Parts: sequence; structure tokens; C-alpha cells
Amino acid sequence: MKEVISRNHMTLKTTRGIEIKKLRAGIDKIDKEIIALLGERFKWTKKVGEYKAKYDLPAKDVAREQQVFSDRRLWAKKFGVDEDFAVEIFKAIIKSVRQKHTAIKNTKKKIS
Repeated sequence: MKEVISRNHMTLKTTRGIEIKKLRAGIDKIDKEIIALLGERFKWTKKVGEYKAKYDLPAKDVAREQQVFSDRRLWAKKFGVDEDFAVEIFKAIIKSVRQKHTAIKNTKKKIS
């Protein structure tokens, strides 16, 4: 009897292990897509940085950033994502973008 319970427990444990692996594989697939989309986003923001450097515009655009945060907050609400969390993510993204824009501008100045 003890052996049957032990086997059933192992089968249940194995089944649960397989289930969680499948669930995590789904999460990993989505994470990969998020990273790919970030890469695509950064290609576009690089073009913006080059434009700003060409016309000597500042890396930081407060009005644009506020609009981004406002829009992302609305989108987060629509998709059931914590709004403050979504804004924090985009603050981090924009911080990185600003740093890249500054670097692009500094590189253009050295070349000129």
C-alpha cells in the first residue's frame, strides 16, 4: 500500500513538474517577444536620436514623455496591467533612450 502511495505521489509530482514547465515555456515565449519588440522600439528611437542630433534638439522632451506615460497608463488599464507598474517600465525605457540620444548627439559633435 505504501509503495502504491509513493508511486502515485511520484506520478503526481512528475505531472506537476511537466505542467509548470509548459506554463513557464509559455512565459518564456512571451518574454522573448517582449525583448524582440523592445529591440524594434530601440531601432525607432535611434532614428529619433539621430534626428534630434541633426537638428540640435535636446535628448529630453518633457511634453512627449508625459504623453507617453499618460497613454501607457491608459493602455495598461485597458489590458489589466497595474498602471503604476507600466509607467515605471516606460520610465526605465525612456531613461535608456535619453542616454542613447545623448551619446548619439555627442558622437555627432565630435565628427563635426
